[in-house]
Amino acid sequence: YYTFIFPYLIYCIEVWGSASLVHINKLLKVQKRLCRVIASCEHRTPSMPLFKSLRILTIYDVHSFSVAVFMHRFSTNMLPNIFNSFCFQLNSDNSFIITRQNNDLRLPFFRLSISQKTMKYKGVVLWNNLPNFITSVPSVSLFKKKLKCFYLDKY
Repeated sequence: YYTFIFPYLIYCIEVWGSASLVHINKLLKVQKRLCRVIASCEHRTPSMPLFKSLRILTIYDVHSFSVAVFMHRFSTNMLPNIFNSFCFQLNSDNSFIITRQNNDLRLPFFRLSISQKTMKYKGVVLWNNLPNFITSVPSVSLFKKKLKCFYLDKY
């Protein structure tokens, strides 16, 4: 799976991963079928336990994983300078009132729903929804391990 299928799934997934559900669901069905073939199960076997036992993320979680890794690299200044124009801001930068969301990123305003599928919006939403014990990890490899376990525990 990780040799023949996964590279095709993750290629530019940060860009195309927020496409409409009609297109992404087709990939999820193929992914479920592949898990059943790998595990030598019948075609009616529930797929979520298979994903967990094989330690494979669904296409939705692969997209979220990639966006979260991008946001972690941004927060630790490990991205090229071209991404400095993204200008993610903390809530505490705009307000003097101390709230529980002070350490969260400020959600940019986009009027159109298609704009809310961009990395500038989705990245902030996803980053703010991750627990602090994951976002505070300084190394990328440890961040990836904790994040994958976090997503697999949801299955």
